[in-house]
Amino acid sequence: MSCLTALQRPQRRSSDEIMMVDPLEAKRLAVKQLQEIQAKEKLRRQRRIEAINGALAMIGLAAGLVAEGQTGKGIISQVN
Repeated sequence: MSCLTALQRPQRRSSDEIMMVDPLEAKRLAVKQLQEIQAKEKLRRQRRIEAINGALAMIGLAAGLVAEGQTGKGIISQVN
C-alpha cells in the first residue's frame, strides 16, 4: 500500500493551479485596477489639500484675531 501512495501525484492546491486568461480580459482587468489605484490616490491628494487649506484658514483667523486685539479694529474693517 505504501508503494501506491508513493507513486501517486500530490494533490495541487488551488493557488498552485495554472489558469489560462484571455489577453484582452487581462488588459481590461489591469486597466480597471489602475483606475481604482488612481481614484484612491486622487482621494488621498484631495484630503491632503483640504487639511492644508483648513490649517491655513485657522492660521489666518488667528492672525486676524491677534491684529484685532492689537489695533482694536475688527477683522472685516482691517481688510477694507
